[in-house]
Amino acid sequence: MIIIVLISLSIFIQLTGLWILFRKLHILEKFIHKPNTVNNKNNPYNSVQWKDELKRTVELQCMEVRNAVQKQTVDIHKREIELSPKELSISENQLNKIYSFEQLMILNNFWEAYHTYIHKYWLTKNGEIKGVFQGTKVDPSSEISLLIGQSKLLTTQMNHWLKKIMEN
Repeated sequence: MIIIVLISLSIFIQLTGLWILFRKLHILEKFIHKPNTVNNKNNPYNSVQWKDELKRTVELQCMEVRNAVQKQTVDIHKREIELSPKELSISENQLNKIYSFEQLMILNNFWEAYHTYIHKYWLTKNGEIKGVFQGTKVDPSSEISLLIGQSKLLTTQMNHWLKKIMEN
């Protein structure tokens, strides 16, 4: 009888040991085969929602710039230019993941045109934003009239580019 109890106890201990071993192996297997969070499709940074958020961020920053330029079509609003973004806050690597080549080229044109506009019409020789423009709005050859005219042209072009960027 004692032998049967000892054999039963031995079998029970071995089965318990095997169960614990399999349990640990199962946990270890999950750890070893844990998905790579950088390239995982379930990674929130690769999700459609995340890409949409990045697109909206780009679009909002472009709209801020466009609106700052558009304000100059009626009168001079120096503060709008001062507060407008000077570049996108999204990295080039991220942009490459969310936009087509054509859209990237349009974004590049958009920001180059804006920088050219700022440098040509808004910056002084010291690199500061102008506060005073020569002439009057009614004189077509005056500095202020030229700025207003260029602001109208750039706003129209930016509207076109933004439509293309937002198509997809």
